[in-house]
Amino acid sequence: MSVEEFALPIPDEVLKAEARDRITELVRIWWADQGPQMILRPAVTDPKLFGMIMAELAWHYASGLEAKHGHKRDEALRSLLEGFAEANESMRKMGEPGAPENGQ
Repeated sequence: MSVEEFALPIPDEVLKAEARDRITELVRIWWADQGPQMILRPAVTDPKLFGMIMAELAWHYASGLEAKHGHKRDEALRSLLEGFAEANESMRKMGEPGAPENGQ
C-alpha cells in the first residue's frame, strides 16, 4: 500500500470553490508509529482566527468520535481540551525548537 491510500480526500466545497486564488491547505497531520507528524502553512495571519479554526476542528473531531466510536461528544470535547492544555504545558517546559528559551 502507498501512503497516498491513507490520505483523506479534498473536501467537495474546496473543489467547487470559485475563488481558487484564495484556497490554501493549512495543516496536514499524520499519525506515524507513536506520534503525530505534521507540516503546516501559517497562511492565516490572525492568531485568534486560527484559534477559532482549531476550536471548530475540535468540535468536528469530537462529533466524529461520537459517530464512529460511541464517545459522548461533550466528554470527548472536554478530553480534547484537557489534552491540548497538557500538551501545551509540556511544550512550554520542553521548549519547542525555534521557541524562546524555556518557553519564555
